[in-house]
Amino acid sequence: MIKSGFISIIGRPNVGKSTFLNQIIAAKIAIVTNKPQTTRNQIKGIYNDDRGQMIFIDTPGIHKEHHELGNRLNNIAWSSLKNSDQILWFIPANEIIGLYENKIKDYFHKEHANLLKKLIVIITKSDTLTKDALVKKEEEIKEFVQHNNVTTISALTNFNLETLKSQLFDNLPEAPLYYPIDEITDVNNKFITQEIIRETIIEKTREEIPYSIAVIIEKFDNKDNYLFIEAKIIVDKDSQKGILIGKGGKAIKDIGIDARKKITDFFEKKVTLKLLVKVIKNWRNDKSKLNQLGY
Repeated sequence: MIKSGFISIIGRPNVGKSTFLNQIIAAKIAIVTNKPQTTRNQIKGIYNDDRGQMIFIDTPGIHKEHHELGNRLNNIAWSSLKNSDQILWFIPANEIIGLYENKIKDYFHKEHANLLKKLIVIITKSDTLTKDALVKKEEEIKEFVQHNNVTTISALTNFNLETLKSQLFDNLPEAPLYYPIDEITDVNNKFITQEIIRETIIEKTREEIPYSIAVIIEKFDNKDNYLFIEAKIIVDKDSQKGILIGKGGKAIKDIGIDARKKITDFFEKKVTLKLLVKVIKNWRNDKSKLNQLGY
């Protein structure tokens, strides 16, 4: 009996959704940083074993919209829930229950109560608390969510991940495989490269820069043992371009070195990476530009 289905992951920014996905799939298909709005697209991670296939859908963190891009990111997250077989709502053990948890709770309890039967509340980052503190946090979250199906995990230590997999398979419908068993994601190599570059920029910059960039792959020449990439980094302001390039081009050079190493490790081949920086003012509020950039 083969079971297959789609499992959406939702939560505020930085709750460990992408870390969980990478751990389940045993490959880095989603970028991970300590800054909000790292994930900007729906990314599917495909898990296969002899029980069947689970397609996990990583989504942008639910946040307060400050521009059209933010509005679209929230819509991407909400839209993933409606056709999913199961939903995982991630709440971090090491942070207070706040505005975004209340927003998500209202979505399920007031607006879409029909989805509650598909919902599992996941308490993440259990490794960050002592045993006693975790017990108190679990009681607090269970009381808050008003939902019986609550599981505590740690993606970093693999705590309860096998138990969660079994629970998910138990609840999935009997169905044929949606993807070939050798596929682990639905995104292509150009998208993965784009995300690696964006991850590197987020890691190496601060203040408004991480939230103001987009990356476009202009050239992607993939040969047997060599990869040539030309990427354009989009920013909002001239001042951001100056920061990204740095004095004497040092900042962009450092970004290129780190990104090239990550891309080399991922594809296991020699890489030439050329980075360009372009200013498109107010691109995050420009609907046509957002469409061109794939948001």
